[in-house]
Amino acid sequence: MAGINLDWNAIRPLNGSRAEGFEELCAQLAREECTRVSRFERKGSPDAGVECYSVFADGSEWGWQAKYFKSLVDSQWSQLDESVKTALEKHPRLVRYFVCIPLNLPDARKDGQKSARDRWNDHVTKWSGWAATRGMSVEFVYWGEHELWVRLQRPEHAGRVQLFFDVHAFDPQWFSVRLSEAIKAAGPRYTPKVHVGLPIADEFDALGRTESFFDRIKGCARPLRQAYEDFQSSARKETDVRLSAATEKLASLIQEILNELGSLAVKALGELPLLKIAGLLDESLAAGSQVRVLLKEKERACNPSSAEQPHARERSQADAYQEQRQLLGTLISALRDSQKKLRQADRLASGSLMLLTGAAGTGKTHLLCDIAQQRIAAGKPTELLMGQRFGDADPWGQALRQLDLASLRAEEFVGALEAVAQAADCRALLIIDALNEGEGMRIWPSNLAAFLAQVARSPWIAVALSIRSSYVDSVIPAEVQKEAVCIVHEGFAGHEYDAARTFFVHYGLEFPSTPLLAPEFRIPLFLKTLCAGLQQRGERRLPRGFHGITAIFAQYLEAINKLLSSSLGFNPKTPLVLRALESFCNALMIGKQRSLPAEQAANVINALLPAIEFERSLYRGLVTEGILIEEIVQLDDGAAQEVVFIGYERFADHLIAKTLLDKFLDPANPANAFSDGQPLAFLADSESDVEQGLIEAMCIQVPERTGREFFAIAPRALENEENGAAFRESLMWRATSAITDETRDIMNKLCDSEHALHSTLDALMTLASLPEHPLNATFLDRRLRKDSMAIRDAWWSVYLHYTWGSRDAVDRLVDWASAIAPGAALDEDVTDLCATALAWMLTTSNRFLRDRATKALVCLLTGRIPAVIRLIERFADVDDPYVTERIFAVAYGTAMRCHDRTEIGPLTKGVYARVFEGGRPPVHILLRDYARGVIERALALDADVEVDLSLIRPPYKSEWPTIPTESDLVSLLSDGKKLTMRNRAHEWARARIAKSVLDDDFAFYVIGTNSSQTSSTWLSLGLDEPAWTPPTLIRNRLRALISDFSEAEKRAWEAATRSDSIESAEEEAAEREKKLEEANAALDAVAVLTEQHARRLNEILTRHERQEGKDTPPGFDLGQVQRYILRRVFELGWTAERFGDFDHGAVDHRGRDAAKAERIGKKYQWIAYHEILALLADHFQYRNHYDEERESQAYEGPWQDNVRDIDPSCALRATQGGTEWDSHTPAWWAPAIYDEWGKPSDLAGWTRRSDDVPNIVDLLVVANPTDGTPWVNLHGSLVWKQEAPADQEPTDIDRRELWLIFTAYLIRRADVGEFMKWAESEDFANDPMPSPPTIYPTFLGEHGWSPASLFLQQQFAEDGWLQPERGCPGMVRMMVHEYLSGADGFDCSVEKTIRLRLPDPMLMSDLGLRWNGDGNFIDGTGLLVAQDPTARTDGPTALLFRKDALLKYLAQQDMTIVWTVAGKKLELGRLADLGEKRPSLRLSGAYVLETQGPRGFLRCLASEVSADASKRTPIGLIKTP
Repeated sequence: MAGINLDWNAIRPLNGSRAEGFEELCAQLAREECTRVSRFERKGSPDAGVECYSVFADGSEWGWQAKYFKSLVDSQWSQLDESVKTALEKHPRLVRYFVCIPLNLPDARKDGQKSARDRWNDHVTKWSGWAATRGMSVEFVYWGEHELWVRLQRPEHAGRVQLFFDVHAFDPQWFSVRLSEAIKAAGPRYTPKVHVGLPIADEFDALGRTESFFDRIKGCARPLRQAYEDFQSSARKETDVRLSAATEKLASLIQEILNELGSLAVKALGELPLLKIAGLLDESLAAGSQVRVLLKEKERACNPSSAEQPHARERSQADAYQEQRQLLGTLISALRDSQKKLRQADRLASGSLMLLTGAAGTGKTHLLCDIAQQRIAAGKPTELLMGQRFGDADPWGQALRQLDLASLRAEEFVGALEAVAQAADCRALLIIDALNEGEGMRIWPSNLAAFLAQVARSPWIAVALSIRSSYVDSVIPAEVQKEAVCIVHEGFAGHEYDAARTFFVHYGLEFPSTPLLAPEFRIPLFLKTLCAGLQQRGERRLPRGFHGITAIFAQYLEAINKLLSSSLGFNPKTPLVLRALESFCNALMIGKQRSLPAEQAANVINALLPAIEFERSLYRGLVTEGILIEEIVQLDDGAAQEVVFIGYERFADHLIAKTLLDKFLDPANPANAFSDGQPLAFLADSESDVEQGLIEAMCIQVPERTGREFFAIAPRALENEENGAAFRESLMWRATSAITDETRDIMNKLCDSEHALHSTLDALMTLASLPEHPLNATFLDRRLRKDSMAIRDAWWSVYLHYTWGSRDAVDRLVDWASAIAPGAALDEDVTDLCATALAWMLTTSNRFLRDRATKALVCLLTGRIPAVIRLIERFADVDDPYVTERIFAVAYGTAMRCHDRTEIGPLTKGVYARVFEGGRPPVHILLRDYARGVIERALALDADVEVDLSLIRPPYKSEWPTIPTESDLVSLLSDGKKLTMRNRAHEWARARIAKSVLDDDFAFYVIGTNSSQTSSTWLSLGLDEPAWTPPTLIRNRLRALISDFSEAEKRAWEAATRSDSIESAEEEAAEREKKLEEANAALDAVAVLTEQHARRLNEILTRHERQEGKDTPPGFDLGQVQRYILRRVFELGWTAERFGDFDHGAVDHRGRDAAKAERIGKKYQWIAYHEILALLADHFQYRNHYDEERESQAYEGPWQDNVRDIDPSCALRATQGGTEWDSHTPAWWAPAIYDEWGKPSDLAGWTRRSDDVPNIVDLLVVANPTDGTPWVNLHGSLVWKQEAPADQEPTDIDRRELWLIFTAYLIRRADVGEFMKWAESEDFANDPMPSPPTIYPTFLGEHGWSPASLFLQQQFAEDGWLQPERGCPGMVRMMVHEYLSGADGFDCSVEKTIRLRLPDPMLMSDLGLRWNGDGNFIDGTGLLVAQDPTARTDGPTALLFRKDALLKYLAQQDMTIVWTVAGKKLELGRLADLGEKRPSLRLSGAYVLETQGPRGFLRCLASEVSADASKRTPIGLIKTP
């Protein structure tokens, strides 16, 4: 270092600036000056007069200011003056101030001239005087070229010199290039295009102390705070001193934890308070446990013994303590979760060495490559070295050569990397992958500790090493293991389902029906090679049978064979890899082992291709590619031995089974080989410890070879219960020809418990979609039809409930069908089989599965109308209304997605024949609705169908049932006197049905008894009786008649009776009736009424008399509905013996949420409810109490009363975008980003700014960047919110936001001028304009054409034109409607509320638009004209319309569109400060669409905080000419 040459003009730039590079170098040197005795802070820009500063224990500070000056003249000295002045102002504890300039100060001492040294001394005097006036004493120190050179001479700065002056490395591009080289060396082990995120990646954030790591730790505060607030809100006013004290202690501890988490800051170095917080969590857990004990005591004290009062727990006081204890349990769980996270986080973040272990092929290399790539992309210095590139030489020398830094010494590299880390203000990460590969066994045991010692000198660098688990003790020295934090990578374990789905979807393959939980599917490399191979061969699904399994692995082995043939020089057409494995299995069989000693394995393999050198041997190639796995095992004598086994267990099992059967099985007498004393007897011995994989292989290969089941010829093997699982697994893999009557017999034998039955059904569901398989969905269908609904529900529906969510066959089939796109190539028989299996899932009382299966069927059958017809023919006669209802829902869902009138005709004919043609459709209100919808859709498409419209539209014909009396139901109710411990669950379940129907949520909120015992919509008047007319209508008619009287008639009327005699709603009915009779008699006597007036008066009085003067309609007695439902549940087959245990124990009965898995009893309640609604509609008058002014109110469909529970046309589970409470995500149609949040202390200044508001015009007309097509946004909602800290809920802090909403309206061109003039004085935040109407409960696919949609449109405006409020000149037409499907409703397929913006139906009609799925609308040519992009793309609320199509339409209609805009800039306070007034900026504007673009204005009104809350000051007008 003595001869270093520092060229300050060539210092490494930082962020493209040499000045910033110099500032960074000075800051790093400053850090080294005092880092051990003070707290060092690096400043950003603006820097408050210092680049960095150190705070000492007494509070005093040293500060550094760096100036990259090339000369010192007046302007430079002025800059220094400003910096010093600012530093003295902002840092009042400053005692030493360093000025760093890459120039020496000459001291020529010439007469009459001031040298730079003189000027420095003068300025120090001046600066000292400034400090003195502030009461400060500051020492000013100059760091010039010499002073910097002296510091950089020190050995610890050797790396910095290399980084800043000598080495052209360590910039972002260099890191990326080095990573690319490492990834190339990783080869197929890294598959970035098919990435599956795993939680283990978070551990590297902890090691690197990244911002996301600290955010995750701070994020622990949110669930803790919420759980504590919930617990606190349930607390009673407590008089118990012990409980009160314990609760207060818990509250104090939790508040301290929240404070500590809130103050946690990103810190690349030094001690973290994580263990301190974990200790507080320990104390909180102890305090919480004490509170729980005391609450339990209080609860018991409130409860008499169960012998005295069986239902004492329902007492409110005990329930309150119980609820509080349950909420405390949630809090304790949150405390435990946080405690676990904090302790694990501290282990990683406080250390600097991680050891990543895992079995072969678990994806360690993939993980490390991905971590490195993400970190480098985020600007975090990261180096990845590959273990296989290390040879038998000095590790540091090899590492530096891998990094193209061979000229550096290790300490220089470490210093340089540290300097880069300091510049990035984060830990650097040095990763070495696969220490067990290459020459790892030879070099690392003796060199690793020394290698790591070099890196350990820098606290800025963390190291992550990976190694196969079995090699840890052989390669990693004990002292290194002790120092390292060990993390185990288990591959895709626990994530096999997501991993397989990701790979299969990426390669365009059918998601397999076989369970993908075998070890092979945890390996990314295997999945990638398998899927790519199937795709290349044109396959769409996995093959089956032994040959199928062989084919799967053969595809993988062919790729390896081709690769090795190139490097080892053998003929690629020779299947040498497969032969090698067969030879290996022969050797295993001889030794009856699962592995071979490494030397023996090498000899067996290399005998097929003798090698000249080890590195180019066939054996080495198979190990390198992961076909063979080397492991270290401990022998009985304690010695270590390296052994080898086949990397893919399933393939190994089949090869071993094949070898055994080839050698010992006699096809003529297969049982002999498994007899006692025979070679394969060990497989038949139920006591022998045989691998399950080998038994499974036998269950596949024996039937395929002999036509007999393995368990039939080796029955003793079946005595081992675990072998049943192997048999069931074999069903999923074996060839279809190997399924026989013996197979079915053994299946039945294995169904001797509920668990075994469910496992067998899993196997059948796995086979359901396989054409020509004897056990596919056709077999299942035949079996299910043998039982009645109740008997079937007792085993099949129960199975469906338990299996849903387990990601087994049912989940896979639903997910697979849900992902089918219209037009996707599917075999007809596959479609039918899948549809059959999905249809039988509709029996379940689990709403989540039933609704998902319904939508999956719609996705599967969209565009496949013939398959829908076949489905209806197959299931229309099933004895389960839960199935038939949804089958017709699926038919309607696919019909709504169909636009081909020819195609829909046959479907319509089938539905009509099945449901309506006989004149008595099934008594089920929803089934009728769906079936009718199919036919209405065909009529809307003008399909060629002949139907009797009177038969498809209500009212329908049916027989009114005999409603049971209360005494009829006594025998159905639970008898508490017969309650025993053995039948408690059964009696509870029976009682639950009665409670639900008669006196609980189903009665209150479904039947409607919460407000009245009579129906608010169904009347007790039959359809054959005169229609009920509301008294208000009678009175209105009378008023209208009187106003039409002549003067003589009016005088006679007034003389005959008081004018209000019939109009006073307060009078008793009898009194009003008497007055009417008197008035009528008087008028008759004077005979002054005209004939027409007399007739009208008589009609009014007759109707009044008929209703006997009643003001309220005669509602139908809901008690009859309840009694019908209760009896019907038992008629349908519910018994306590069948369903008591399930209904009592399997379903969560708490809460009123509609979205839940339900009891079987609840299923039957729903069936009965939908039956009685259909019967009511057939026999009684309907009246909507929310629309009393309408005279004629016939029942038209279940949309009138919100009876519909699922939209079969909408397959979305959530929209990807849409503006919610949180900030929206920028998108191509709204790319504007807002982050001008101002100073926290200057709210008034921020709210008075209008120049930072995004340009409205840029939001109204946008271009799609992919093709440049211009789109007009008819409705937008945008919210920008200041981000809350990770540990805080947004509602717990003051935060600022800016929101904008704009809506377009059609307007006649002649009205535009007056409208815009009117708009200038309006505040559109006060809603003078009509809002987009919500089309709920219309289905998405019904929009614009269906009876439900037309019914709803009548509620808005007959011709579409509306008159805005507050004197708006002219009328407007809505252009936007909103579709809403809530996640809190009955549709459990919806995961998050779906909101879509749709074009107005009249606009659709004028332009010939039709819905094309999700949020898209196309014209007759198939051109996309309107879209809500948020259906599938993240971004803010929008409805986009093609500009060219819109302009053409507007020109034809002599109309244009206007937008109204409303918005606000405001600061939202904490929930506790809701009443506090704060200044804000209101935004209101209007724009009109012209050919060249939108023109208009945006008014900005500042709302001040004053006594006059309405006072707003105009501060700006943004006009677009």
